[in-house]
Amino acid sequence: IKHNSSKNGSVFTVKDKGTLNLYDCTPERTHDNLPEELAGITGGIITGGKGSDGGGMNVSTLYGVTFNMYGGTVAGNSATGSGGGVYINSAVFNMYGGEISRNRLESTSTAPYAGGGGVSIKDGINKASTFNMYGGKISNNNATASCGGGVHASGDLVAINMERGIIEKNSAYAGGGVYLDEARLDLYGGEISGNTAQDNTTSGGEGGGIHVRMGSLSMHGGAVERNSASWRGGGVYVNGGDLTLYDGKICGNTAYGHTLQYTGLYSAGGGIYVRSSTVPVQILGGEISGNTAEHFGGGFSAYWSSGSADADQTVITVSGGPKIFGNSSGDDGLPDNVRLGATGNTPQYYQLIAVGDGGLSASASIGVTSSAATLPIPITEATDEAYANCFAADDSSLYRVEYADGRLQITQGGSHIH
Repeated sequence: IKHNSSKNGSVFTVKDKGTLNLYDCTPERTHDNLPEELAGITGGIITGGKGSDGGGMNVSTLYGVTFNMYGGTVAGNSATGSGGGVYINSAVFNMYGGEISRNRLESTSTAPYAGGGGVSIKDGINKASTFNMYGGKISNNNATASCGGGVHASGDLVAINMERGIIEKNSAYAGGGVYLDEARLDLYGGEISGNTAQDNTTSGGEGGGIHVRMGSLSMHGGAVERNSASWRGGGVYVNGGDLTLYDGKICGNTAYGHTLQYTGLYSAGGGIYVRSSTVPVQILGGEISGNTAEHFGGGFSAYWSSGSADADQTVITVSGGPKIFGNSSGDDGLPDNVRLGATGNTPQYYQLIAVGDGGLSASASIGVTSSAATLPIPITEATDEAYANCFAADDSSLYRVEYADGRLQITQGGSHIH
């Protein structure tokens, strides 16, 4: 189904009540009249839409609509507002299969409520929207100068549940894969991979895989891997929201290549970067490994300020058996897992790790690095001396983790003692 190119508008517009089910046609059907960038697509395709919101599909309602996607392809559409491929407002979108690919958002706005090269989901006034991803693929969509290359979600009544499927190879300025503006994402399975957050004309890319702005991300499984950001948060970037990792993997992401020449803009947080958060990041399981950053914080890095120059600040709460290892930074690839130390220009206070309810299991493995010049560096208050076995100084030839006076700390000397 191809839009009449002489007019602007969505290919499909769905309003008020009912259910739309999208299936595929003959899977082996080929198309001779597609533009070069859509070459190779077979089966049913919705293409050529040029709308304000939702170039391919606009599902916006006051009274409730459900859109079920079982197959087919939404590709080669564009929008100037939100949702190059699909736009959802006050509705339910269930994706079981099919593909949303090679759509684009033609907007230079970096406003958090506008975005989505592939899909944009918003709430209405007191009306919720839900996106359940049970399968399918969202790939190769573009919101280069805006937010949410693959998926953009805006509003505190918006919920995304991802159980299977793939969000890959999308690009944007913020949130190459997924951008959350006050919205919630629960990741149970599937893969968010190979997405890119790249420089725009004013700033560097943040959140190659997922960007959380005043929203909430809970990982129960799945993988955020092989994503990249030119500035901060190759895998995940958090600004004013919250992050809880119960299980799953954040692996092989990079923060590297920021090109804008501003003082102090360092590429950091290959796996996770936290600009600020409503609560400490909760790492209760899962794995953060194989991530890299150009300057510091290969696994985890944070810029955190409570506004008090003499207040130590807890940035991570850990319990269970999380594994944070094998991350690195710098041209030499030096070990750099969780970057602790003084923040800003006030070395009087430190970023700390807290041990949460239930404590740490013997399987926990957390590497720590400090940028502070004065030793010892506090890691956490510890009631159990055995927790020293759960932490390791990244540069074990120069530093060790020791237990002293009811806390764990980084101090001079190789190997850890307790």
